[in-house]
Amino acid sequence: MRFESFGVTNGNIEIPLIKITNRTKNSVEIKPIIVIIGRQHCGETHSSYIIHGFINFLLSREVICHKMRDMFEFWIAPIVNPDGVVAGNYRCNT
Repeated sequence: MRFESFGVTNGNIEIPLIKITNRTKNSVEIKPIIVIIGRQHCGETHSSYIIHGFINFLLSREVICHKMRDMFEFWIAPIVNPDGVVAGNYRCNT
């Protein structure tokens, strides 16, 4: 699991990006990427719980999760509208 950033918002807040995959023996192997975003609309708080549960599931020791991490690289942006969340808005950003 690696923590990175998608970029910076209008309000100068970083948009977090979490990358989850299994390491490969061959470092040049390219896996398909699955991108998942959350909190696009800041008032949809349930999205945070769903993303949290999905990350916990992907990182679990379940056989299916291990195979999914072998086959894919998951890029998860748990909150793509942090400006709106900080401002307390329901659907818009700054």
